[in-house]
Amino acid sequence: IAVAVAAKMMAKPAGVNRLLYEEYFIAGLLHDIGKVIFMTFFTEHYDKLLGVLQKSEKSLEVLEKEKTGLNHCEIGEYMAIQWKLPPILQKIIKNHHIMTPIDGEESQHGITVLADIAAHRAGFGEIFVGKSEDALQYPSALLECTKLTKEQVLEIEEKLPEELEKAKILLTL
Repeated sequence: IAVAVAAKMMAKPAGVNRLLYEEYFIAGLLHDIGKVIFMTFFTEHYDKLLGVLQKSEKSLEVLEKEKTGLNHCEIGEYMAIQWKLPPILQKIIKNHHIMTPIDGEESQHGITVLADIAAHRAGFGEIFVGKSEDALQYPSALLECTKLTKEQVLEIEEKLPEELEKAKILLTL
């Protein structure tokens, strides 16, 4: 839920209407739903793939595509369509590794991608062994389209572990 919490945290300084904060949270929560499908139905194969990821220069989505013919973004989009999720969520799930703005969805897509990067940089998610530092940089095009500064995003990244602990406490009530 780290990406969900980070996305909600980014919504306020980005000038998002506070009535929409939960939509940003949900986009962050569901962006990697394709991984859940992989892990649930192809557990052994996906565990092996994650082991290969640790030694590879390739991204997870490239390895998934090579090994299965689909990646978690495509599987997630398919499930989002089947579940009749709103088109914006379908688009974000499909494109959450696109580091440039998506026409018509700049703010929510951009914040989801920035939140994903922040969560990884804060130590949540896959380990980026052997990955280039560029993979963990905040793309200026996304900062611009979300109206966030790098300083704001770095501050959110720093506060994320504490905010995540608060969210975990609320989820256990």
